[in-house]
Amino acid sequence: MAVPEEEMLQWLTINESAKTMLKRVLERQKPSLAPLPPLHRVNLHGGHVLEMAGQSGSGKSEIMLQAVVSCILPKEWQGLKLGGSEKPAVFIDLDCHFDMPRLVKLLHHRVREAQAYKDLSEKAAPAWSLAMGVDSVDELLSTSLKRFYLKRCFNSFEFLVALKTIRPLLKQLEMEHGSSAQLLLIDSIGAFYWLDRAVRSVPTDAGRKALSLHTVSEAVVRELGQLVRTYPSLLIMATKTIIHHEPGKEYSAQMGSSNQNIDRNQAEGNFSGTGSAVNFHRKQGNFHREYMPAAWQGFVTHRLLLQGPYRSGSNDVYFTAKWDIPPSNFVDRFVIQNEGIKLANSRSM
Repeated sequence: MAVPEEEMLQWLTINESAKTMLKRVLERQKPSLAPLPPLHRVNLHGGHVLEMAGQSGSGKSEIMLQAVVSCILPKEWQGLKLGGSEKPAVFIDLDCHFDMPRLVKLLHHRVREAQAYKDLSEKAAPAWSLAMGVDSVDELLSTSLKRFYLKRCFNSFEFLVALKTIRPLLKQLEMEHGSSAQLLLIDSIGAFYWLDRAVRSVPTDAGRKALSLHTVSEAVVRELGQLVRTYPSLLIMATKTIIHHEPGKEYSAQMGSSNQNIDRNQAEGNFSGTGSAVNFHRKQGNFHREYMPAAWQGFVTHRLLLQGPYRSGSNDVYFTAKWDIPPSNFVDRFVIQNEGIKLANSRSM
């Protein structure tokens, strides 16, 4: 992705001491989140772009909610160790199904869990109702939720407008809370894929790029890249729905030219091209198709593949998570409870 000349010159004119530079770099390398399952195997920090890919109902949105809770809660409050970062988080809801009551419930559970741990460590009787009144807890939740900003978009144009106008919002959040935003969450990055595909390179005025799926994707990546450069401590998390297919079947290259058939190697999951052609991968014995444009694929630094729900012999529901980037041989099992996500067990492939 080409960087505008003005930005390059602006970057070159920045003057800072070695001490300031080292402090900035070390600050960026600090983990952005506590080791939350199933993200605990990778050290995520500012500048990373995490894509969580999985079919509908595989736990993607729940992981995002857990990340928001750990971001906006304080590290400690009234002697309780909550383990939060006490920093702002911005959630861009493209699927328009964000569950605010679930977020509040998770915040409540995190506080109660910290209180129960404190009571257990001090070998004291549970003091939830005695040590903290309802007003006190509500004040904590209200203060924490002020660090959370939710924006809903209903098409790619609104999404681009939101990204174009997000910098003043981040500056405002930084002034109000004394720290820059730590998380930018997008659910889901492929929400408008089929709508944008239907726009077949709408002609524009001379000198301007034609509107298409790829130009929209390039514009999104360009805006997100500028945000990461402006806010080095910002971690981007995005969800994406996986499209599965059955082995042995032939599919047309829907993102490329029409009437093209996937050859035998592609059908077996060996195709690994870029550009507009459809990409097939085989993970955990299943095939899935990479449909996002190359601009987005090249922007992603980390990818977590999610599957489920599955039912075990005891009829318990569980999900699986496996890192695709960076590659890992471990498959983590996790369950989603009222209190949040808990690890079940892991196995090496």
